[in-house]
Amino acid sequence: MLGAVLVPGYLGSRLVSARDGRLVWGSVPALYRRRLDLLSLSSGEPLAPAGVLRRMAWNDFYGRLRRTLVGRCGLVPGRTYFEYAHDWRICHAGQGARFARFLASLPEGRYAVIAHSTGGYLLDWALRYGEAGLEGPDPAAPPPAAARVGAVVYAGCPFLGTAAASRDLVRGWTAGILDRGIPPATIRTFPSIYQAIPELLAGRAEVRAASARRRQSASRPA
Repeated sequence: MLGAVLVPGYLGSRLVSARDGRLVWGSVPALYRRRLDLLSLSSGEPLAPAGVLRRMAWNDFYGRLRRTLVGRCGLVPGRTYFEYAHDWRICHAGQGARFARFLASLPEGRYAVIAHSTGGYLLDWALRYGEAGLEGPDPAAPPPAAARVGAVVYAGCPFLGTAAASRDLVRGWTAGILDRGIPPATIRTFPSIYQAIPELLAGRAEVRAASARRRQSASRPA
C-alpha cells in the first residue's frame, strides 16, 4: 500500500470564484459576506474547488483527520497522502468520473481511499464505472481506477440516502448557532442533493440507476 486518499463529502470542499479567486464557500467569514447566493447553479458564477475544508466554526473534522494521517501515520502530502477536493453541488456521476481520472494520475501504486459522506458516491462510481459518463456503456471489465485502490474506508456514506437531503431542500442549511447558511432556493439548484434523497436511491449506491429510472419515467406517455 503506497498511501491514502481523502474524498470529502457534501459541503466538504472549499469553492472559490473562477473569475477573481475570492472564497465563496469554506469559512465562517464567507458566511457573512453575502456571497452564498453565488453557490446557486443558476447564478452564472463559475466556481472551482480549492482544497478540502479545514475548519468551519467548531467543526474541524477533515483537519483532525489530516493531522492524524500525516502526523501520526507518517504520510507525506503530495507523495503518499492526497486529497480530492470537488464541487459538491453537481452530479455525483460526473464527479465520480473525474475522481477516476484523478486516481489514474497519482504516483504508481495502490492507495487506501477514505471517503466521507457523499464522497462515497464518487468512490463507488470510480470503482464501478471508472471514467464512463451517465450515457456511456458499462465497462466490460473493472475500470483502471479500481486497480489503484488497495483498501476502502466508507465513513458515514449515505448509501441508502439521507433524510438530511430532504430537510435541506425544505429548510436550507445553517451553521448551527451562527444562524447563517445556504437558503433552500439555492440548494434546490444542486443536482447532487436530489441524488441523496432516499427514495431516489431506493437502497442502491448507484447514481446511474437513479438517473435511468428518472429518464424512463420522463419518457412514459402521460
